[in-house]
Amino acid sequence: IPSMATHIPVGRAAALTAILVLFSLHIYRLGQPIDLKEGRGKKNRKILGDSRRNTGFKRLRGGAKGYRDEDTSRDDQGDSWIYRHTSARPFMCEVNPAWIRDQFNLNGLQNEVPHYDLCVRHILDYNVGFDRLPAKRASELEACCETLYGLVHARYVLSPEGLERMRLKYERGDFGACPRALCKGARLLPCGITDQPRLRPVKSYCPSCRELYHVRVRHAATLDGSFFGTTFPHMFLLKFPHYQARSQPVEFQPRIFGFDVQYPQLPTAEQFANEEAERMAQEMAERERAEREEREKKSLAAEENATQDREKAHETVEHVHTRTDSSAAMRDVDVQVHADINARVKGAVHA
Repeated sequence: IPSMATHIPVGRAAALTAILVLFSLHIYRLGQPIDLKEGRGKKNRKILGDSRRNTGFKRLRGGAKGYRDEDTSRDDQGDSWIYRHTSARPFMCEVNPAWIRDQFNLNGLQNEVPHYDLCVRHILDYNVGFDRLPAKRASELEACCETLYGLVHARYVLSPEGLERMRLKYERGDFGACPRALCKGARLLPCGITDQPRLRPVKSYCPSCRELYHVRVRHAATLDGSFFGTTFPHMFLLKFPHYQARSQPVEFQPRIFGFDVQYPQLPTAEQFANEEAERMAQEMAERERAEREEREKKSLAAEENATQDREKAHETVEHVHTRTDSSAAMRDVDVQVHADINARVKGAVHA
């Protein structure tokens, strides 16, 4: 530098020296290690991005191996919408944003959730201006985003990457343990009763006894069952068969003074359905029989009323005829009487 300064003007030499100093500081900054757990500020994230860009680091955009693991995701994107949403819901895992950007994975959800495009952009942390909306409107849109993320989550957990993430949660026991004593604390899996949203909450499925239970984990009992679907626990056990039960579930045997108690065997679902169908058929037959008897009684009563009406009409006609005949006889008598009187009058006159 001193040899160059003899041939370069003072102003240019000072500028060149400043550039060299800044470049040296930049190289020194890139060489310093960065603690991800402490570097959560915007400045440290910017430094991290610059160091990755300048050192040739390239993150893959698909697959479980190319995406950051869960711990790194929390440190690197602790302020993302997906992290904030899943941190309060222990049953749900973080969906890979690259998986959400693939429109093939979201095919068909456009008709399930209103404001679909706006919700997708908000989930992916694009600035869509939710903070400038009224509180009621922002709450409605946030609920739509939660529903859309839940439906996306139900598809994601069926993918190899999602199954692996749920396996880590299963290993940690995030889904709770079976409350049945004979299952000996078997870990549970989330399961939905229906795939339609806003119908039934999520339940817990036990691979040991193969029964459903109410969720007992805090902040998870109110989750929608469609966010996991009816397929997830069974797909999970097929993907990882070593988590399946090795034997039939142990049944509890009631005893009285050491002797087994045999209760009356309850009917199976098919037998109960057949009995219910027979009972309904009998009730219908009895109802039809009662209606038929009622119709017969009404028809008999109508016939009796008609017979009585005919008899009354016949009596009326006979009475009319009787009165008519008596009237005619009286008229004949009157005529005869008048004729006798006239004859006597005429004889008296002649006499």
